[in-house]
Amino acid sequence: SLASSPVFFERNRGYNTLQFYTCDISSLNQGTDFVGGLQDNGTLLFQNGELDINDMISGGDGAYCFFDKDEPIVVTSTYYNAWYAIDLEDNSYDYDQSNSGVFINPADYDSDSNTIYANKVRFNGSQSNRIIKVTGIPSDLSSSTISLNTNTPVYFSAIEISPFSVNSTTLFIGTQSGRLYRVENVDSNPSTYEIGSSLFPTANISSIDVGASEDELLVTFSNYGVQSVWFTSDGGQTWIEKESNLPDMPVRWGLVHHENSDFALLATEIGVWKTSNLQDDSPVWVPSVNGFANVRVDMLSMRESDNMVLAASHGRGLFYGQFDTYSDQLGDLNSDQSINILDA
Repeated sequence: SLASSPVFFERNRGYNTLQFYTCDISSLNQGTDFVGGLQDNGTLLFQNGELDINDMISGGDGAYCFFDKDEPIVVTSTYYNAWYAIDLEDNSYDYDQSNSGVFINPADYDSDSNTIYANKVRFNGSQSNRIIKVTGIPSDLSSSTISLNTNTPVYFSAIEISPFSVNSTTLFIGTQSGRLYRVENVDSNPSTYEIGSSLFPTANISSIDVGASEDELLVTFSNYGVQSVWFTSDGGQTWIEKESNLPDMPVRWGLVHHENSDFALLATEIGVWKTSNLQDDSPVWVPSVNGFANVRVDMLSMRESDNMVLAASHGRGLFYGQFDTYSDQLGDLNSDQSINILDA
């Protein structure tokens, strides 16, 4: 334009390029309240309408984030264990920085005790055998160190709180070198047991999912050239490799359906894949496409009350849909329900 004061219009609506590392779905309602951590673009809170830069609730590179399951609280983080707790009712927040762990640092959140458990081990192996515990959420955050007898020099690449913990907290923890542990009574006098298999690859454990009980565990690996999917139905006494016909690609997250452990979803380097016969010796994996892009997916989050699943793609935004155990759906995530994220 030759005008002295040209008028500019935004034309990037629907141009989805933001790269999500993590995501979580709210359990306080049956709606579409989502939160996600992004590469270079902070953590965004989606409640209604289109996401834009004004929905950023913490900055930096957005890392692990969580909704509290029974209070209006969102927990977010940035690199190296910087944690924020945000009260959604009055928008107040508190902050803790332990300056530890790795860049996008693995963690899990316990809504019952309002406690974060996160890796403390550095890339170079310092602080080995340690995790941190962040308490005082939402208004008085403080962190402390928990030492574990894991005898491993590498960082903890996956942390999962057992949903079946009673009276004391049980954690399942995986490492960058393929070792898997069960940690009981983690808050006071931790007891650590190695429950992985000698058949596991020496590779990065990317996720641990607990099924209908602590006996059912789905473990994934995110390296090329390894067997990426493993399942146990007896708490780790025996493990069965479940990669079957899955292409050789990183698997970054796994979910077993809480109502039927034959049904599972995987977040992979090439979209989301699904099976309806996980318990078979050779389960059949097929892409859960239905319009979903062939894009790297880093995380899946499921709301058990209505089987809603949220998928964090690293380049095409967030997708959500029902994960139902119907033979005609096979847990499809319907990409027609993708969130329109403006390129910030």
